[in-house]
Amino acid sequence: MTRKLVLIDVAHPDAGLMSWPLLPAVGQIQDKVGDGSHAYLWWFAFHQVKDLPERLMADGRARIEQDWFFRYLTADESSIDPLSRDVYARSYWNADAIRAGNAWYQAFPQDIIDEGKYAKVNMPVMGIAAPGYEWVKLRLAAKATTFEMVKVQNSGHFIPEEQPQVLIDNLRRFLR
Repeated sequence: MTRKLVLIDVAHPDAGLMSWPLLPAVGQIQDKVGDGSHAYLWWFAFHQVKDLPERLMADGRARIEQDWFFRYLTADESSIDPLSRDVYARSYWNADAIRAGNAWYQAFPQDIIDEGKYAKVNMPVMGIAAPGYEWVKLRLAAKATTFEMVKVQNSGHFIPEEQPQVLIDNLRRFLR
């Protein structure tokens, strides 16, 4: 039985994703996602395409996309050191690994259907987020009877790498 749940900068897919724009607004794409209020998450659609991302990104080419993510989705790009970047790159080296990672995105349509059938979660839930803060907060307000939110300062999406002590302290406190 799950007694507590923690969401880190990402919420469960919901029908709201179906209305996210295909094209960015003028000036929406910046070098950094910032607070997430003007994020353009193009990769949510790209990774749903079957077979193409695997073919484009295998044999180490996923590193090109990852380096872009590390620039766009961090407050401080240097928080993800060269060794960590190599670990990420090796994790997505071949087509099978990329296909497995993309399966999360490809499950969104079914997840959205299923989500409509779920009752509210009754266990305590903590959302800890930076650019995803508003999205996670909105989803928890709709789907959790008891939740708390932690807004992580000076961080982008990669909270474990960018603000590890903030994450550890909040996990210890909440999961006791």
